[in-house]
Parts: sequence; C-alpha cells; structure tokens
Amino acid sequence: MSDISLSSRRVGKFFIDSQVMEDNPELVLQIMAECIVLRAERMFYRDGVEYVACSRRFRPLPMGEIVPEYRWVIRDGAFAQAEEVK
Repeated sequence: MSDISLSSRRVGKFFIDSQVMEDNPELVLQIMAECIVLRAERMFYRDGVEYVACSRRFRPLPMGEIVPEYRWVIRDGAFAQAEEVK
C-alpha cells in the first residue's frame, strides 16, 4: 500500500457517532487501525467525535487544498473502504 507519512499528504477528516462507539467498539477499532489521528474533537452538537487523520485510504492532497471529509463504508458489519464526501 502507499505511504502513510505526513509528507504523503493523505489527510482527511471524518466523524464517528457516539452511539457507534458505544454499540460497536470493535468496528471503531478497525477504522482506527487504518489511520494516524492528528486531531480529535468532541462535537457535542453532533454527539460524536470529529477526527483529522492520515490514512492510506485517503487520496494525496495537492498543496493548498482544503482537507476533504470522508465516510467509512461498512459492509456486513465490517470496515470496507473510505469514501470521499463530495
């Protein structure tokens, strides 16, 4: 797989709902195994945590581009892929 270092610029942000963390911690662990968290912020108004992270699953960002948002696609109760939100 491709490089996951900061210089690879494979940075994205994503949100995990508190209910998912409570009901399915194993799924959250699968997602976290796919990234290096750079920032995590508790979002009380959305009832969850917003993360900024590096991941091989994210596309490389050109210099100056705003960090895109991703959602983790789950199939059959397991992590499948990261999909950029347009």
